[in-house]
Amino acid sequence: MVAPWQETQYRVVVEFKKGGSGVKREITMDHRPDVLPPQLHGRVTPQEWSVFMTEVAQLVYSHPYTQAPSAEYCCNFAANMACLLAIGFGCFQGDSGNYGPWLAQLQQILDRHAAAFAAGGASLRINHVHGSYWVEINVDPTFMAVGAPVPAGVPVYYPPPGAAPAGYPQPGGPPPPGYPTKA
Repeated sequence: MVAPWQETQYRVVVEFKKGGSGVKREITMDHRPDVLPPQLHGRVTPQEWSVFMTEVAQLVYSHPYTQAPSAEYCCNFAANMACLLAIGFGCFQGDSGNYGPWLAQLQQILDRHAAAFAAGGASLRINHVHGSYWVEINVDPTFMAVGAPVPAGVPVYYPPPGAAPAGYPQPGGPPPPGYPTKA
């Protein structure tokens, strides 16, 4: 079983990793705009990936985890600390951020780039576990990537009979050299 945040040969995970030192909170990304993940070779162009990752990376600066706590958050924390001291039980929030507007911005970015990824057989979605969020790019293994090598033994798609072969505008025209024909 694979964890939902793990990358596989058919999944790319662009995670907003929480971190920091002392009181400083920061978010780091695990993918860069200048490096196309191998799962996406032939599915999206390096330029499309670069634009997509640049837009996603901008959300690091407005991520709710990095925002200063509100007065309401501080009051809730103090009340929970008092309960913890008095009765031995308290319920604390993980961080002080409001994820609603931030998630809406992330969804807008995914919506803008969905068509380019879908054209290459990949889908975009937001996923999360316990306050950690990431963009999940799922690759359809049945969709043939442009220019991708075909491993031995894998069936190759050919146009149906009567359809125009690549480079020939008329249906029923002669096939291109090397095009397999039924004998």
